[in-house]
Amino acid sequence: MMKKLLFLLTILVFSYGTSSAQVGIGAWRDYLPYSNVKVVCDAGDRVYGATEYSVLEVDKASGELYRLSKITGLTETGVTAMGFHKATNTLLIGYEDGNIDLVTAGNVINIADILRANIIADKGIYNVHFYKNEAFLSCGFGIVRYDMKRQEVRDSYYIGDDGSFLRVNDITVLNDTIFAATNEGLRYAPVEDAFLAFHETWKIDSLLPNFNSGFDLVESGRKRLMVRRQLAANVVDTVYEYIGNAWMVSTPLEGAFVRSVRFYGDSLLLSRDGFVVYFDEQWNELRLDANYGEGKIANPNDAFLDDSGVLWVGDQEFGVIETPRVFDYRIYLPDGPRTNNVEDITFTGDRILMATGGKTEAWGNTFLIDGVFYREPSGTWGEYSSRFIPELDLVRDYIRVTVDPRNSGMFYVASLGQGVLEFEGEEYLGNYMNTNSSLQLAIGSND
Repeated sequence: MMKKLLFLLTILVFSYGTSSAQVGIGAWRDYLPYSNVKVVCDAGDRVYGATEYSVLEVDKASGELYRLSKITGLTETGVTAMGFHKATNTLLIGYEDGNIDLVTAGNVINIADILRANIIADKGIYNVHFYKNEAFLSCGFGIVRYDMKRQEVRDSYYIGDDGSFLRVNDITVLNDTIFAATNEGLRYAPVEDAFLAFHETWKIDSLLPNFNSGFDLVESGRKRLMVRRQLAANVVDTVYEYIGNAWMVSTPLEGAFVRSVRFYGDSLLLSRDGFVVYFDEQWNELRLDANYGEGKIANPNDAFLDDSGVLWVGDQEFGVIETPRVFDYRIYLPDGPRTNNVEDITFTGDRILMATGGKTEAWGNTFLIDGVFYREPSGTWGEYSSRFIPELDLVRDYIRVTVDPRNSGMFYVASLGQGVLEFEGEEYLGNYMNTNSSLQLAIGSND
């Protein structure tokens, strides 16, 4: 069974000798994939970027980069939502199991009310929307209203038909109305209504095309309201905007994979496939960022503009990016493996080698192509994979790695179905199979 090391891509520091002397003996450090930042948020003098496994913190003034993970005090891995509440100077982190961490004044406060709730439903937290001193949490079963000052749950709303559980993907408040993008349409209610806990208070917007469909994003400006229809991952998004008294397809966004929308007044900052673009109210393009320097093509998940007009991006490959102006970029990305897949691990001197593939219980392929990750004594990471070695294009599931005891620069990798691969230093030398070596096919197998 393939092992997924979430925060557990951690090694006792004495395994590295002097190369990790800054970490105390017996202490732990994480080696997590920090490249795919899904959400970024502005905390005044800091910026936070959430990956699936942990959180990056960037000091705007010094440029220093910190990692927040289970090792540094967070309660969980599996980050699914994050937001910063400026009035209480608190970072709220939501997890896939319903757990919540509040990070404030250097302390982590765990709020486990949702996790411990006696309900049989999806408790994951999928978005955070702050309204005054409260946080509306979009959850797998409905909405949780959380008081940020008292640090306590104020109420829960089950807004499905007949008060049933219904996954809420996103929330916004516009003109004293709360809108919830759900798996069964866009629902709304007066935000100050004393009977929000009563499901009939919530109405479904039947004017919206395909109004019973799933919607997974809703955002608002001063006067503008937008929703995104939930479609398959490989299908371009349909974004609707409420104009006048009707919903209209947002023509400038047709044919795009829309990742995030943020309003500044009624101007709009959009993260989509290939670039971040900033539009004014009339859809005039004010700024477009398509790369972060030579060879670094943008693939943003989220972005925001801070009070100084600096653009901050959470990218799928390059971590957190600071860009004061177009063609001026600074990338914040700690060294680490590209993914969290690891099936086998070994050492050669102070160098780590990790096979990243997997196998099913019946010894079938899982079709992982990450290759072999390695960590140099200097702390830098790299990989042997088809991304850099075209000859490995057909290889799947690298499941064992071993070093030649007579030559520490040479190592071998067992793949599931493509023989034994041979490497020396940075060079791929070839592979041994039943067609070119004494290796035999497994009994009952053709590969």
